[in-house]
Amino acid sequence: MTTPLMNLDLPVVSVTAGPLWATMLNAAQNLIDSHDHTSGKGSKVPTAGILINANLEMNSFDLTEIHALALDNLSATLGASLVGRLYQVNKELYYNDGNGTAVKMTNAGAVNVSGSNGIGGDYGGGNPASLNFVEATSTYEFYENASSVNRGNILFRGLDMSGRAAIASTALAGNLTITSTDDTFIVNVDTSAVRTITLPDPTLAKRLFIIKDVTGSADVNGIVIARFGSEQIDGVAANYTFSVPFGSLIISSNGTNWFVVNRNENYQRGTEVKNLGLTATVGSNALTFALKQRNGSDPTTGQGMVCIPFRHATLTNGQTNIRYVKSALSITIPSGATLGFSSAYDDFVYLYAIDNAGTVELAVSASALWAAENVTAGTVSTTLLDTASDDAGRIYSATQRSNVPCRMIGACFIAASTPGTWASSPSWVFVGDRVHESFNRRTAMVSGVSNINAHHDQIYIKALDATTYNIQLPIAQHGFKFTVKRSSGSASNNITIVRAGSENIDEAAASYVMSTSLQSATFFCDGTNWFVIS
Repeated sequence: MTTPLMNLDLPVVSVTAGPLWATMLNAAQNLIDSHDHTSGKGSKVPTAGILINANLEMNSFDLTEIHALALDNLSATLGASLVGRLYQVNKELYYNDGNGTAVKMTNAGAVNVSGSNGIGGDYGGGNPASLNFVEATSTYEFYENASSVNRGNILFRGLDMSGRAAIASTALAGNLTITSTDDTFIVNVDTSAVRTITLPDPTLAKRLFIIKDVTGSADVNGIVIARFGSEQIDGVAANYTFSVPFGSLIISSNGTNWFVVNRNENYQRGTEVKNLGLTATVGSNALTFALKQRNGSDPTTGQGMVCIPFRHATLTNGQTNIRYVKSALSITIPSGATLGFSSAYDDFVYLYAIDNAGTVELAVSASALWAAENVTAGTVSTTLLDTASDDAGRIYSATQRSNVPCRMIGACFIAASTPGTWASSPSWVFVGDRVHESFNRRTAMVSGVSNINAHHDQIYIKALDATTYNIQLPIAQHGFKFTVKRSSGSASNNITIVRAGSENIDEAAASYVMSTSLQSATFFCDGTNWFVIS
C-alpha cells in the first residue's frame, strides 16, 4: 500500500509476510526521518502551523516575491549595535546604517531629504551636505553638515526660476549683531532712531548683506555699520555710517575685511542741488515761491526728495552737509513788502535755501547776494519777512536766522508797478544757484521803460528816446561792477544812476548823471561805496 503524500510503501495487514513486513516498515521510517515538506516529502506547512520565536536566519539568501513587508510600529529607534536594520518608529521608516546611526527615511508622508544626506559633493571631514524644508516659513535651508553650524556656499548654474524666490530678511527696529550662523541676508532698518548693525567675523563668514533704510530718516538717524573686531571696512579701520534716506548698501567680506560693493547714495555725490524745481505765483497781492521736484510735484520721501548741499556753518570747516526736503516747502512775500523795489521797476526776486541746523528753510531778497551764490560761499543772517520788508540789501526769511549756511536756488523776474503790490505774474522763473550769472556778463538793450535795477557784470546800452531813464545800483557788495553806455542821438533825456541805500558814488554823490551822447561809465563797488572807474 502506497501513501498519497510521501509515497510510503507500507505492508498490508494479513497479507504481507513477516520478514517483508519489517523491511517495508524500516524503509518508511527512513523516509519519514528525511522528510522536509518539499514535493513528495510531506504535506506543505500552512502559516498557521508556523511559530517564529527567534531571529530567522536566511543563510545569506534573498527573500523573493514578497507581496508587502509589514513592520511593527516601534516607539523608539533601535540601538546602535543593531546595524543594517530597516524598521518603523512612530509610523516613520528608519534605517540603522553600518555605524548604527538611525537614519530617518520618511517624514510626514514624504521622503526625508534632510535626514538622508542625499546631496552629492566632495565633502571633507565627514560633513555631508543636507537640505531642510521649513514648513512654517515655506523655505528651503542648505547646510554643509547636519549640525547646521557651517553653511555652504550655493552656486547656481543655468538657474531657471519659474516660480517665486524668497530671500531671508530681517526687519530691524533696534540694534542687531549678525553672527556667522544667521540667515539674515537683507536688513530692513527702521531709522526712527540711530541703529547699529554689528557685522560677523569676516574670517568665518564670507557672506554678503544688503542694508536698507525703509523709513527714510537715515539723514537724521544714521545706520552705523560696526566692525566685528579690528578688520577694515573699505580700507578704513573704523565703523561705517550710512545716512542716505531710503538708501541701501551691499557689504561683503573677502574672508579678511569688509567691503561696500554697492551703495545707493546718488543724493550724496557732488555739490549740486538735485531734483529741484520751483514755482512763483501771485495771489492777493502777495508773491509765493514754492520749492518743487523737477517734475513740478511737491517733494516727498524716497525718490521724491530734493537734495541741497550746504557748506559747513563754521567758516573754517570746508566740509559740506547734505540736506533733504521731503515735503512741501514755500515762502510768501506779503502784500506791502516792497523788498526795496521802486515805482515802475521790473526786476529779479531771488530765492535762497538756508540750513537751519539741518532743516531747510527758504529766504528771499531783491539782491543777488554774493555770499550766497553756492555751497562754497559763506553764511548769512536773515531778517524777519513781514509787510515792512522794504530793504533791497537784506535777505528775508519767515523766521530770523543768524549766521546760517545759505545758497541761491532760483529767482523770478517780475514787474512791480506799485511797490509792495505783487499783482503781476512773473514773466520768467529760473532754477539754479547761479541765476544772476545767466543774465550777467551780457549786454542789455533797454528802451521804452523808465527804471531798472542794475546787476553785477552787465552792460546796459540805453537807446536815446523820449524817456528819461533811471538805473538803480544793486546793494553794495565787494567786487560788483557793471557798465552803462549811451547810444547816439539827442542828449535831451539823461540817464541817472541812483544808489540803493546810503552808499556814495565817487565818495560824495548820491547819484550820477550821464548826459552826453555816446557816453559810457563803469561802476565798481569796494563793498561799501561805488566808484566810477571809466
